[in-house]
Amino acid sequence: MTVSWRHRIAGAAVVFVVVYLFALASGRTGNPIGFLGAVGAGALVVWFASDIGVLVQPAQWGLFRGFRSEATRGADQRANLLSSRLAELGEADSDPEAIWRLLVGLSDHRLYDHHGVDRRRNPDQARELMGDVLFDFTSDAHNARRLENPRFLSDVLTRIEAL
Repeated sequence: MTVSWRHRIAGAAVVFVVVYLFALASGRTGNPIGFLGAVGAGALVVWFASDIGVLVQPAQWGLFRGFRSEATRGADQRANLLSSRLAELGEADSDPEAIWRLLVGLSDHRLYDHHGVDRRRNPDQARELMGDVLFDFTSDAHNARRLENPRFLSDVLTRIEAL
């Protein structure tokens, strides 16, 4: 038995004695085994929380911010999702069409956020701003198959970032 466990058991024994004496002083003569069980259960919860607490990382609430034009890179949750999807690209169970949808969403968001243009409502203006390659890529889901080519993927990502 380590020293920390000795301290924990001694602390639980002190808590038990104090709680039981308080119960006796207030006129409640309860079963000492019941008090011992309650103190033991409480001690186990506290010990578990203190042991596991050092392993738990704090929540990162920044992932849940809304989209803002002044947001830093990575603030858009779709970018984080895209990063994990790109790592899976080329595996047997990867879904290039899901990645295509994410890229279309990112490009539409950047196009609207930076230029105030909706690709579907103003296709001519969108084509002018996006360029033919990116506009054509976002217009047809069959282009998802082309994402398995690393050069094409890199080109598309560069064009989206340039919007």
